[in-house]
Amino acid sequence: APTNPSGNTATFTYTLTAPGVAGCTSTGTVTVNICTLTTPNVTARVCPGGSVPICLPFTFAGSCGTVNCSNVTLGAPSQGTLGAPGACPGGTPCTSGCCVVYTAPSAPTAGTATFTYTVAAGSCQSTGTVTVTICLLNIQPDSGETCPDTPVTLDVTANDSVSGTGCGTIDCHTLAVL
Repeated sequence: APTNPSGNTATFTYTLTAPGVAGCTSTGTVTVNICTLTTPNVTARVCPGGSVPICLPFTFAGSCGTVNCSNVTLGAPSQGTLGAPGACPGGTPCTSGCCVVYTAPSAPTAGTATFTYTVAAGSCQSTGTVTVTICLLNIQPDSGETCPDTPVTLDVTANDSVSGTGCGTIDCHTLAVL
């Protein structure tokens, strides 16, 4: 039976005997590296036609090889397009893994896109699912009136909304009025 099965290795011994040959017995030891590889599911949000860098995290323990972006295989997204896995663009948090840039279709509709990512190292393999929510900003016309040289304050987001499950509401702290 293997010893130390909860660590990074498992070890067991075996004995070979040559039938019919007196005293011909030998014992050997086998050490098996135990590798763990995990790829959690990931979520992201983007507007139609927009692109978002997505961190594809993975954790790897053991001595079964190395893991980097060349070990990542992407499944086709249900809609939109993907770039090749690689280093994360500046400002994208990704401490363990690599990034892929997802671009949503330009059609102005809310929805969801999914794709898988598989990471392999040695004989270990793990697959995670990425779910991207495509959020649609529903901007309505605004108007107001004022007299010359008189300031006016308008709440330009009062009649606007965001469509898409998990997209939230319009946050005036991150809204840019151009």
